[in-house]
Amino acid sequence: MPRETSDQLVALARTMLEGKFPVAGISSRPLRLPFDKSAVFAGNSYWQLRYSGFSVPAVLIRAYREVPDERFLAAARDFILGWEAFERARWLPKGLVWNDHAIAARGVILAEFWHLYRRSALFEVAEAERIVELAARTAALLANKRLYTYASNHGMVQNVGLLKLIILFPEFDAITRYRHMAVERTLAQLQYYLSEEGIVREHSIGYHAYGVWLVQGAVKFLQHLGTRVPSGYLERL
Repeated sequence: MPRETSDQLVALARTMLEGKFPVAGISSRPLRLPFDKSAVFAGNSYWQLRYSGFSVPAVLIRAYREVPDERFLAAARDFILGWEAFERARWLPKGLVWNDHAIAARGVILAEFWHLYRRSALFEVAEAERIVELAARTAALLANKRLYTYASNHGMVQNVGLLKLIILFPEFDAITRYRHMAVERTLAQLQYYLSEEGIVREHSIGYHAYGVWLVQGAVKFLQHLGTRVPSGYLERL
């Protein structure tokens, strides 16, 4: 959910390029670009979730949309490629690398990055192949039934991430299975996630605001895929 103005996003991205990452609740963390595998397990769980959840490339990508400075997109690309090599070499879960929310966030950001990168002057086939491989691994994790967190916003984020990857990477080998699963899971979750009064069934105002944003995204992606969404969901928001 967007929390910064355009000017704030661009300023934050420029601060990142200078080697600092201001984080809510943390004055500022040193940031080693392009990618620092030691940062994956550093600090507290909040920082680890932000780093493993691609908060760094997320800011850079969204700043690039506001100001087409190729340094932002290049830095996002280099972070993602660094993560791709890091994750590919892992055998066992550690920290929040394969946390449900982190995986889902990576899916969303990978899709957003690909949408920009594939049309940019930075595009290179060898790099693109690695990014597609990472997207495929991420989609496989999001489609893993054992990792699906049904009863909270995490499940909705997982569904949104999988839907977005399906739309941006239609060449996945398992695209038919992923599409069926993502649509089925999302429609099932909508039935209980949002009350008839339009209230997200999680206990805080923050969860409600975030949940409404997730539902809006989920419905938009379902409609993009040609799925008939039962009437009433958007009217409740």
